[in-house]
Amino acid sequence: EPLEPSPRGRPAMRASLVACLLACSFALPARASDPATSARGVAARVFGEQIAAQLELQVIPADPESGHDAYELDYDRASSRVVIRGNSGVAISAGVYQYMSDYLNASVAWGVNRTGVRFDSVSPLPAPTAVRVVRAFKHSYSWNVCTFGYSAAFWDWARWQRELDWLALHGVNLPLAFAGQELVWQKLWLEVGMTDSEVREWFSGPAFLPWQRMGNIMAWGGPLDQDWIEGQAELQQSILDAMMELGMRPVLPGFPGHVPKALRRIYPNASITSTAPWGHFNATYTEVPFLEPTDSHFQALATRFYEIQRDTFGAGRDWSGMAYNADQFNEMEPRNKDPSYLAAANRAVWQAMSTVDANATYVMQAWLFHEQFWTAAAVKAYLSGVPTGRMLILDLNAEEQPLWSKFDSFYGHNFIWNALHNYGGRSGMYGNLTRVATGPPGVKEAMPTATIVGTGFTPEAILQNPVYYELVTRMSWEHKAVDADRFVTRWSQRRYGANSPSAVAAWLLMRRTIYDTAWSWTRWGEVEARPQATVPDRSDLNATASAEALRLLVQAGSNGELDPTSGPYRHDLVDLASQVMQFVFTDEAALLRKLVEQLQAKGSKDPAGAAQVGAAMQAALSSLDALLSTDPSFLLGHWLQEAVTSPNTTTPDQVANRLFNAKNQITLWGLGNIHDYASKLWGGLVGSYYAPRWAMFQKQLLQDLQSGAPFDQAAFVAELIPVELQWNESPARFPDQVSGADPLKTAETLVEQFVNASAAVKAQFEASPGVDHNGGGVVRAY
Repeated sequence: EPLEPSPRGRPAMRASLVACLLACSFALPARASDPATSARGVAARVFGEQIAAQLELQVIPADPESGHDAYELDYDRASSRVVIRGNSGVAISAGVYQYMSDYLNASVAWGVNRTGVRFDSVSPLPAPTAVRVVRAFKHSYSWNVCTFGYSAAFWDWARWQRELDWLALHGVNLPLAFAGQELVWQKLWLEVGMTDSEVREWFSGPAFLPWQRMGNIMAWGGPLDQDWIEGQAELQQSILDAMMELGMRPVLPGFPGHVPKALRRIYPNASITSTAPWGHFNATYTEVPFLEPTDSHFQALATRFYEIQRDTFGAGRDWSGMAYNADQFNEMEPRNKDPSYLAAANRAVWQAMSTVDANATYVMQAWLFHEQFWTAAAVKAYLSGVPTGRMLILDLNAEEQPLWSKFDSFYGHNFIWNALHNYGGRSGMYGNLTRVATGPPGVKEAMPTATIVGTGFTPEAILQNPVYYELVTRMSWEHKAVDADRFVTRWSQRRYGANSPSAVAAWLLMRRTIYDTAWSWTRWGEVEARPQATVPDRSDLNATASAEALRLLVQAGSNGELDPTSGPYRHDLVDLASQVMQFVFTDEAALLRKLVEQLQAKGSKDPAGAAQVGAAMQAALSSLDALLSTDPSFLLGHWLQEAVTSPNTTTPDQVANRLFNAKNQITLWGLGNIHDYASKLWGGLVGSYYAPRWAMFQKQLLQDLQSGAPFDQAAFVAELIPVELQWNESPARFPDQVSGADPLKTAETLVEQFVNASAAVKAQFEASPGVDHNGGGVVRAY
């Protein structure tokens, strides 16, 4: 039955709230889940009814030999219809996407307002060559727990449906489904006797829920209002309905043992310890209470959690054999290092879920095993607590730091090879396509007994580097390594709808440089970094190659090889041009520091040269902000608009809470605890937040030059934090629509104005051999 709206403006009595929450369920009667019907819905929403009507979608069994998903492309000449067959809605959708990609040059990528979707208009549809494709690995997994904060924190159903369509077309059959779980937790804790305020004050704010769910923090950005909790639960029901109709197996939340402080009041004799401090937060927001898995209350509470989740979201459908994710020690060391304790702790998680769902699969992110604590003996002991075959381990960043090879294929447990790639949603075009193209097929070559059962992508944030995720998702179907050069060549043709020599050359250059990076943790420039007097080593950033690729991409739009108004072209042009501007700005920042250092060494107090460079830096930031404002995918205003219009956000207090969450996450991440970790190159953010910080830095450097005092970083940060906090707490919003300026003309101007730098600035660089030139340097290269 539907949940009654919660009363506004008066506290609810705990007893009546408990009764209401426990009596209601958001689950709807199971709808028909015919695979062909669900796949047709995807095709119609993405490619339009006209194309969907010309497709004959049919259901076939899974591959009889492997049991894996399969799809077929065919043509019925009698009806002149393209025939696509598959064993599930996902498999049929993947077949639709291959057909559209091969015969209509389709590219379905992320982009605000569907600007990442492009395909040829052809009628009638061309007949395909008959082909059958069988998935190389059983599972195709998607998302990181953090993705629900960095990307999807404020999505409504319309945005979620677009993402589910993207997942289906890209063959994902094992998606993480973590939205709306706070209602389940609320029901559980109210049932055991906590007050409503004790429960809601435990929850972090919407943008920080992933880290509260993993036990890293609590309460920051909260408390959550009841409207949010209920709205997200309604959203989760829609998400689960759509996933199951498509034949996906959602990965639901599990019970790891992180609990509210009030549980100590409810069970004063229970063994409740605290997690280790995390992220430089103080004890108000971290050291989260942890119910020891060996405590007698653990099984009862965990079992009840799974029952409530089933009753809330699973009414009217088969809830057997579900997958559940639980992370007990994410970026934290267990306080008890005894091997028997480690085995018992993991066993407790498994036992609770299997009590309610006898065929459950326990899914766990292996990220914790990167910590020094986790020796081979410790990992083996921990994993021994779960029967082999009932656990699915996510080797979270196998593309860079694989753990399957370090821990003997996780000692017999099945695992999924994942590409993590992105941290915090930080901006930049980067990645290692060769590792992705060779990684999954290479596992069995390196270790024939490896227990790999899937591939996946686990970025902390999506909505960036679409070429990378196009290849990652494709690897689930590939039985052999893919030629990365051939892949990006075809990618360029599909993405822009033309065989542009300049664009292909640009992408091949990027493939061999910025998409062949060793490590994706690197920050690509200094625009988003909190200013400092020391210069980090940025010798591997391929700045010169990026500038040349930009020249080629600009050329493709200027000489008629490509349509300069297409969404994918504009997106990539702005993305690449902003990255080049990062390098330009970083060169200028390095020059400023070097000039001040040289002047101080000479005893000179003349600020003229340094002031000139400082003015050039501010001009670069202003131009960068203008560039970013020409494409909807690079707008601060879009992120903020998503926040203030998120489901069940209506009152002034709710709007203020969402706005603070959205701003704080991408800047201070707390009270400066993890500042700039989730930074973005966005129009509005560069101009209103980063540029003023750099202006303060430049002013301080010039003052120190004239006074002869050394730069005091700590004192500078102390002055900076109040300014940053003021921006976080301000109700100011920013445009969520593009400026109207032409991205191509803007990029052409930037190349002329900044990349082809003035002779004076070049001369200053030539006279300053100690300046870090970013592996060649954009300015020096031109």
